[in-house]
Amino acid sequence: MKTFHILSNLGGKTLFLPALMVMLALTTSLAQAPANDLCSGAITIACGQTVTGSTLNAGRDQAPVCNTVASTLGSYGVWYSIVGTGGSITLSTCGGTTNYDTQIGVYSGSCAALTCVAGNNNACGRQSTVTFNSTFGTTYYIWVTGVIDARGTFSLSVTCALVAPPNDACANAQAITCGQTVSGSTVGATVDAVGTCGTTLNTAGGVWYSIVGNGADITVSTCNPGTNYDTKMGVFSGSCGAFVCVGGNDDTTAPECVLPATGFNRKSRVTFNSVAGTTYYILVTGFSTLTGSFELSATCAAPPPPPANFNDCAGAITLTPGATCVPTAGTTVGATQSIAPATCSGFTSNSALDVWYKFTATQANHVVIAGGGTMFDVVLQAFSGACNGTSLGCVDGQILSGANEVLSLSGLTPGQVYLIRIYGWFGSTGAFTVCVTNGATSLTAPANTTTALAGEVVSLPDGDLTVGQVFPNPMVGSTANIRVDSPKETEAIVRFMDQMGREVMMIESDLNVGDNLLQLNISRLPAGTYFVMVQVEGKVIPRRLVVPRS
Repeated sequence: MKTFHILSNLGGKTLFLPALMVMLALTTSLAQAPANDLCSGAITIACGQTVTGSTLNAGRDQAPVCNTVASTLGSYGVWYSIVGTGGSITLSTCGGTTNYDTQIGVYSGSCAALTCVAGNNNACGRQSTVTFNSTFGTTYYIWVTGVIDARGTFSLSVTCALVAPPNDACANAQAITCGQTVSGSTVGATVDAVGTCGTTLNTAGGVWYSIVGNGADITVSTCNPGTNYDTKMGVFSGSCGAFVCVGGNDDTTAPECVLPATGFNRKSRVTFNSVAGTTYYILVTGFSTLTGSFELSATCAAPPPPPANFNDCAGAITLTPGATCVPTAGTTVGATQSIAPATCSGFTSNSALDVWYKFTATQANHVVIAGGGTMFDVVLQAFSGACNGTSLGCVDGQILSGANEVLSLSGLTPGQVYLIRIYGWFGSTGAFTVCVTNGATSLTAPANTTTALAGEVVSLPDGDLTVGQVFPNPMVGSTANIRVDSPKETEAIVRFMDQMGREVMMIESDLNVGDNLLQLNISRLPAGTYFVMVQVEGKVIPRRLVVPRS
């Protein structure tokens, strides 16, 4: 066996190095550095994970000094990263395969500009443990190194304190939009006291999302690959403090909603018809006490096209006069202004989002009626001749409580076609009914609805009830007030209806004998015109409320 030596001249002296030392030096220099040798190559780790690593072939880093972790001269180390949970995170090299004197440094910022968060040396003998409070969503960089030139192998464990998700409460609901898919988790979430909406929703922790209606069907679903547990779902309108159930689901039967772990339908899907501009709240929770991760998607159908009689009186819908009123349902929601606003009853509307009807006169006198408990202030106008021909009259009674607008026409020519224009006071929109009669002047009021203005007495089985108007109106602030003088201890149910007659919020309030001031939190009610239906036992008293844009 031959022995090889290498000559080295140092300070004029020739050194003979054994071949073994040369080979070791070459092997060390040529060994591959770890993939996470640099901060830019940091390996992502997660809560509950334990990873093994080595600094034997790592290069020297000169990260900022961090508490007891000093690196002014540089130390051999490798890098990891973790995303903050919003709670405390503990990192440790104690035990496992760790065989050298370790140090751990935790940094925020970027690899090019690291900021010390926490560091430790010798928490358990010659090994290290560090705990720090994390910010949700923030990336932290972890440097595992050694004291002075110490190098070796190690085990790094990650332990995270259980923390509630940021959208654990309805008040912090995460907004989503049509076509969006988001990832979430109910781990650490609290149980919500929402009761039953299509299915029981108060047995497991849940998280909240919100979506604004577009006037068409919306489908929210956890039937996505990222869902790994048995979910339930509820959809609500109203507000976080006063939910109105829209729909719920547990274990939808769609084939794509099978949970792979079980082979059964364990995911959830809810489809509901939305009102444009209304905010809906989505609760994602679990069966029994189950929690886990999920993917929530929102799919929205296209809003329906406006009726044929919008915008152009040439498409006016035909009404047939009769001895009694035969109501035809209509809406101005989605309409635009077709002709200039007109002066009606001394008031000129600043906008007239109008729709058109027509009828053929059968006698000299006809009556046009709009109302039937309509939930917005209808303006009626009639023309002869062209679309913007001779005005035959206009009426705006400023409906406040479901009364009818009645426009009496005289001097008509039998066989001639006349036009009817309907729009809302001050740009308001909503649903209505309209008819033309030969003389009748009233529509049948909605069932179980009592017309009552402020101060007017309504009879209950046990005495008289007085319900005032909503104030301030238009709204200022976030509290709507209604005075109710009750003859007995009972309950008032206050429902807020949109312009399509759909309930968007409900609030229950106890009534004492005598004067009561109901203070209703409507902070989550979108801008618009609403009818407020105050129900006390068998009586329903409608009121109007305008919520202006902020």
